[in-house]
Amino acid sequence: PDDARWLIAWCAAKQHQTDAFQLVGRVAEAQATIAVVVTALEGLVKKDRANRDWQAELAASLVRQAYVGAAANDTYVADAASSHAISILERIADNEDAHADSSLFGWLSRAWRVRAVIALQGGRQKAASDAAQRALDHATTSSASGDVDDEALADRANALLTLGAVEQAQIPDALPAAWTQAHALLAARAPGSHDWRLLDPWLRVCRLTGDDAGARVALTRLNASGYVPLQPWPPDTGQTSSASEGDQHVE
Repeated sequence: PDDARWLIAWCAAKQHQTDAFQLVGRVAEAQATIAVVVTALEGLVKKDRANRDWQAELAASLVRQAYVGAAANDTYVADAASSHAISILERIADNEDAHADSSLFGWLSRAWRVRAVIALQGGRQKAASDAAQRALDHATTSSASGDVDDEALADRANALLTLGAVEQAQIPDALPAAWTQAHALLAARAPGSHDWRLLDPWLRVCRLTGDDAGARVALTRLNASGYVPLQPWPPDTGQTSSASEGDQHVE
């Protein structure tokens, strides 16, 4: 604990462990693991508040904590962690050329998406709409330059899914335009992917928009991997699809 280099390495390993617990649905273990990481990183940041890398690591861990908190219906933890993460990330972005590190905007997008979900669950549609739009704006910024990787593409799709949920709450009988946009965004890459980061939002948007063939392939691949979503997938439409699946390994 007195050697910052080893403590940072330990925190990184525990972050990966949190992700692993999260991916197979072991939410309580993910919560316990990330809480220890957040405490350790908060201690480091207090020692050197000018260390940008430590602040960014703390923010990323707080976003992880917010996600698993939301999955466990612990709104207090999810709200506090996402708010703290946003304040850190926005401060970093204000003090440097943040565009040199697009991952900052990815974490900002995820933090704002948690806040949108919390607001929507609480019936605060205006706050949910604002937070979802911020999530989409940051995800778009993250993927604005160069080749868009799977994680950045998934952030945009997930933000659109959340924005669509807000739109549906406002106009229940209409198919949200954001869901149609998310389907179009993922359609070029997700059907041939074996990456859970794309397959999870692809399954969601396919079910929401009635693309049963796409949903079945995504579900088969995700189930074969042992993946468990933090938030339940939308219900199946019940229609039979003729889609077949070959390689079922999720990388």
